[in-house]
Amino acid sequence: AQLAMYVDIDGMEPEDAASKWLADNCARWTGWTGASSSACPEAKAAAEAVAAPQLRIGYLQVAGASEAAQRLEQDAHTAIDLFGWEWVYCDAEGTVDGMQTCADSLIDQGVDAIITDGTTVEVIVDQLDRAMEEGIPFVNTGGTQSFYDRYAASFNPDDGALGKLLADWIVENGPGGGDIIVSSVGYTAWGGAREVSLAAAIEGTGYVLGDTHDVDFADPIGQPADAVATALTANPDAAVVWLTFDIAALGVGPVITDLYPDLDPPDRPLVATFYANCTTQQQMHAGGVDVSVEENLEWGSWVAVDQIAAFFASGTPFSTELRPTYTDADGNELQFSQPFIVTPDTAPESCEPVAGPYPTPEDEGAAGFRKFFRQKWADQYGIETAPVVEEVAAPQLRLGYLQVAGASEAAQRLEQDAHTAIDLFGWEWVYCDAEGTVDGMQTCADSLIDQGVDAIITDGTTVEVIVDQLDRAMEEGIPFVNTGGTQSFYDRYAASFNPDDGALGKLLADWIVENGPGGGDIIVSSVGYTAWGGAREVSLAAAIEGTGYVLGDTHDVDFADPIGQPADAVATALTANPDAAVVWLTFDIAALGVGPVITDLYPDLDPPDRPLVATFYANCTTQQQMHAGGVDVSVEENLEWGSWVAVDQIAAFFASGTPFSTELRPTYTDADGNELQFSQPFIVTPDTAPESCEPVAGPYPTPEDEGAAGFRKFFRQKWADQYGIG
Repeated sequence: AQLAMYVDIDGMEPEDAASKWLADNCARWTGWTGASSSACPEAKAAAEAVAAPQLRIGYLQVAGASEAAQRLEQDAHTAIDLFGWEWVYCDAEGTVDGMQTCADSLIDQGVDAIITDGTTVEVIVDQLDRAMEEGIPFVNTGGTQSFYDRYAASFNPDDGALGKLLADWIVENGPGGGDIIVSSVGYTAWGGAREVSLAAAIEGTGYVLGDTHDVDFADPIGQPADAVATALTANPDAAVVWLTFDIAALGVGPVITDLYPDLDPPDRPLVATFYANCTTQQQMHAGGVDVSVEENLEWGSWVAVDQIAAFFASGTPFSTELRPTYTDADGNELQFSQPFIVTPDTAPESCEPVAGPYPTPEDEGAAGFRKFFRQKWADQYGIETAPVVEEVAAPQLRLGYLQVAGASEAAQRLEQDAHTAIDLFGWEWVYCDAEGTVDGMQTCADSLIDQGVDAIITDGTTVEVIVDQLDRAMEEGIPFVNTGGTQSFYDRYAASFNPDDGALGKLLADWIVENGPGGGDIIVSSVGYTAWGGAREVSLAAAIEGTGYVLGDTHDVDFADPIGQPADAVATALTANPDAAVVWLTFDIAALGVGPVITDLYPDLDPPDRPLVATFYANCTTQQQMHAGGVDVSVEENLEWGSWVAVDQIAAFFASGTPFSTELRPTYTDADGNELQFSQPFIVTPDTAPESCEPVAGPYPTPEDEGAAGFRKFFRQKWADQYGIG
């Protein structure tokens, strides 16, 4: 009876739970007490799976521009989708008014519970009291609070411990002393906890707190960048720049590389921040950030959903622990909150925001929280966490296709395969080509919605350009799916299935470093103003650091004239600098204009006697330029796989309500149980390019992995088995 006071197993009476613990841990307690194993009770079986509650969950996003916040949001959404709960969303955009308005709005909409990712408790006291009065549990994740009694529960990292680990690392590994410039959010509880740890750790070490400025939540990138630039201009020999708010690294990193080109600590200030977000990892590899303290904070979203489910399913009180422990099937205690240090040497080479990969702790149990909760919920509630769909009738749909730039062969490849896949289902095809213009993208999206399509696929439309249209589609229940290109954020799309542009850029840049002329100026035909172009160019900058290559003339490609304008710009740059080592074409279509410029300016010459020309995707037109001597290398991926995955996911959603995958490059399993990953980039040169190729029809080079290359065959067979079509 006394043991029953301390043992809690979901779904079991206290006495039964105590008996189960004694049975499961027989060897342990008989060893302690000297009792015979015959004294061990027979364990009573755990209660049958209880019905999972059906809920409407409100999500109050504090600052959607923060990648750490996006990580929490994405995992919360994934976990909620597993239960089939309704998702009601509001982004406060980092403002006090937004936090209060969002909280009131979610309560007004009659949600059953609310999750927030770190809203400062003082700001929403009235709303928390109102939620409590109306019986709506309000659960915090993500950030330390100054008090917790207004929240139903809070599951968040220990920001003081994060700050201590980072500060201790600086004392042990940093330049040995000097001024620390602090980009502060000490006015928040979580920021204050981090900065108190910094002050305590540096006491008596030779480090002192120098210039300190408060970050403006309404401008958390530009404002700290300007403040740090001003502080470093006044004190260029500062030892450390400490960024309490993770998102500030996006602005401060470029300031460091601009002020201290090609320098590393201690010859420039060491830059330290929190969370190894993908954008932070990019700044690490570009030389603008040196260290971050990471914790897979997404665990808090899964714990929050688990606790809400238990509360509504069986009245289980919320845990009062900020970092509760769980027990796995083998009786091992799991503590998911485990901070650790990440440096450029330990950060992944490429990473896509929200999709990752993010570094994980060494403890596999802690790193495996997603798998743990999926299994727990399957056992506890009988929900399918990895459903296999039996043969069902294929839905009949009208599919809208928003073509971003029909003149691009890579875009044509995506479009053609989407059309082929849609035709297999017999769906109606509704088409609009934006012709590369912002107005066209917006007009096309509105037009497709107006025509009452059931879903929309686009091949890389920049999310920022069509936010209003994406919101409208969401309100009207029209899934909008992206393929083809990296986005800066994904929460407006129903799903996105696209290559890793950072990885593509890295592979191409590494090839240049290994096989190119050995150093010199790189002329860049840039689309760095897009997320996919920026990811490619960040990889280039990181790869060439310290190699003898330097970024030279850079010009932005005009989407309205992506052939002629870059051709003219490259011709001008080469006239001024005929000995440039490399011409880098971020946008594949630019090769059509630049290739002839190269053959005209350098007839019958090959690298290193002329600039090496590198681009993306071994389109037929690019292959033609390769064989004509105007292009030397491209990085290819059979990006058409994204169109087939998009159609597969749309079919499953409408046929049986299967949620869209949250993975950007989901894996599939073939009939033999082999995992298939269709996203596999590789290098193509004139020697490996087909001798002849017809645009869209091909042939295009394929990866060595036959499973990856055979995505078309795979989906045809999958749909024949699943929907009876073929």
